[in-house]
Amino acid sequence: MNTALIRKEAALITVILPCYNAADTLAACLASLAAQSYPHWEAVVVDDGSADGTADAAEACAARDARLRVLRLPHGGVSAARNAGLDAARGDLLTFLDADDALPPHALQTLAEALGDDADIACGLIARKRPGQAPQALTPLCRLDTRQRQLRALIYGDRVLNSLCNKLYRRAPLAGLRLRPGLAIGEDALFNLAAFAKARHVAMAPSVTYIYNVRGDSAMHRMAAAGHYAAHRPWLDGVADTLAALGLREAYFRPLCYSHALRLYKQGGLLCAVRGFNSLARQAALAKVDPCALPPPARPLYALVRAGLFPVVYLFICPLQRLSERCAALGRRARRLVGRL
Repeated sequence: MNTALIRKEAALITVILPCYNAADTLAACLASLAAQSYPHWEAVVVDDGSADGTADAAEACAARDARLRVLRLPHGGVSAARNAGLDAARGDLLTFLDADDALPPHALQTLAEALGDDADIACGLIARKRPGQAPQALTPLCRLDTRQRQLRALIYGDRVLNSLCNKLYRRAPLAGLRLRPGLAIGEDALFNLAAFAKARHVAMAPSVTYIYNVRGDSAMHRMAAAGHYAAHRPWLDGVADTLAALGLREAYFRPLCYSHALRLYKQGGLLCAVRGFNSLARQAALAKVDPCALPPPARPLYALVRAGLFPVVYLFICPLQRLSERCAALGRRARRLVGRL
């Protein structure tokens, strides 16, 4: 027998699907999973103490498809539900799906091909779908061609990298890695920050692998602009803790400072960032930092933050950052338009 002609058996993908009061959307979500061109998958549907019959609907689907397993938990939040799914997973590869979203038909195949043999994480694009509108593809806010840029983007809160649901993870490097329960915002990004730091290589797939259905009752939509910084502060503190645990706190001191300032900027504009940084963010930005371990380029910034002078610098830097981001966004749109011609 010519072993060169024997195709390597495809790896099993475990899809972790937490759901809470999702009886109206679960069937469509599972239908998108059943339609995948990649056939070697199982799904762990974790009911998070739903009160609307979600668990019964999931078990009815599982009775028709042996690839589905249902776990019933008391209500503990999405992170606890995802952690239970991680504990129950059987596949060598892992991905996540939310019960009110959907997968394009070739999502798992695209991610598996991007992962290949050398990467530990494959990341696709997200299409945002608003009611009555066509899906809109979201692209990363900056280039992600190096590990340093990827980790910086996660610290800034990049909308494509943050999500768990547009990615495929090799299970072995993530052994023991779990989500932090109790966070309302940013639990995905903290998990990914640790996962990306541990991965040998992160592959970027250029196509959409996840359809995010925008809901008016999501945590991000309920959050008022006036409370933007306070809502994100537990996530920012989690970023500092995660970086410290990874031995990367000093290496990424600069982007975390700017992430604090960015959350204040989004709350109330440039003046809010300038006026609020010292009183609201300064101590958190300095926490867990060993100044002797800072890389030389970060030492002047550390001195400015410690002396309370960072807001003066940000007053000049922020407009330049905004201009740079707008130019980059225009460049991405121009490339997409040229690609369609």
